[in-house]
Amino acid sequence: MPFPIFDYTIGQEVYDHIRPLTYSTANVFLICFPLVCPISFQNVEAKWFPEIRHHRPDVPIILVGNMVDIRNDLEII
Repeated sequence: MPFPIFDYTIGQEVYDHIRPLTYSTANVFLICFPLVCPISFQNVEAKWFPEIRHHRPDVPIILVGNMVDIRNDLEII
């Protein structure tokens, strides 16, 4: 089954007003972030999760931590 994937890389503010328009047809959200970047995880908590919940409170969100292969500091995240 084909499905679209939207990549909002770096959370560019120029797309803030356009991004929610794509949310209405979503059945699930994948929020991906690099495990080597604590700031990125903070953005998940501060920006992405609240934004998605505001527009689609009933849709599942899957959190995906990537770059685990280059992670050196196990204390981070």
